[in-house]
Amino acid sequence: MKLSNKGFSLLTTLILSAVVLAFLSALIYFVQSGSRTAASLDSYKSSLEIAKGASELIMKGVDDDEIECSDDADYIDDVREFMAPYGADTSTHTVTVSSYRCERFYTENSEREVYIFTVLVQRNNTEERAEVDFGYMKSALQDP
Repeated sequence: MKLSNKGFSLLTTLILSAVVLAFLSALIYFVQSGSRTAASLDSYKSSLEIAKGASELIMKGVDDDEIECSDDADYIDDVREFMAPYGADTSTHTVTVSSYRCERFYTENSEREVYIFTVLVQRNNTEERAEVDFGYMKSALQDP
């Protein structure tokens, strides 16, 4: 008995079409996921830049004696009040000082203060956020 090859080209075409379709689907998926990753990274960068700006504003507040060294645990409310105008200027993000600590220490010639802050920046309506922890030393407050 002689075998016929009549369906062979149809089967080959279907298999090649399925392989090409799978390849194109994977390509589209990777392009879309790359775009989402890039957008997420841009959002994080903007949150981080806002957090850095808030940190610089806090350091200026310390230098200008607008933020004082206090052992009072409720003083963080005063720090948040100091930051309120800055947070109001950012309509797309929420800026919060989530922790504050200050310690005084003395050397032979001067008194110094060390401030430790945590600034949290949350993009509105998303889970994108940046958190910056930093310390700042205010030196040479007074000579004895």
